[in-house]
Amino acid sequence: MGYYIWILTYNTDIFFRRLLQVTVVVNYDMPVEPSGKPDFETYLHRIGRTGRFGKNGIAVNFIDGQRSMNIMKKIEEHFGKKISLLETNDVDELEKLA
Repeated sequence: MGYYIWILTYNTDIFFRRLLQVTVVVNYDMPVEPSGKPDFETYLHRIGRTGRFGKNGIAVNFIDGQRSMNIMKKIEEHFGKKISLLETNDVDELEKLA
């Protein structure tokens, strides 16, 4: 059985610079610049800590409204990568993460 490290990524950017690899990153808030625009560099820095050294990893984004959904969509567009919806009421899908 493996273990997971859960990190809430609010105001922890300095802490992240000291980590080599984590299995799970949770973006409690989507990263934004002071202007309110998506902070693409911070997002990449956060999720880039998952799945290093040939290991699997996952990044979870909490989306709590239209503003954070718009930021996530802009991040998808910027990186050209679809961010999949994880249905929290689908137990079979959640168990696949373990």
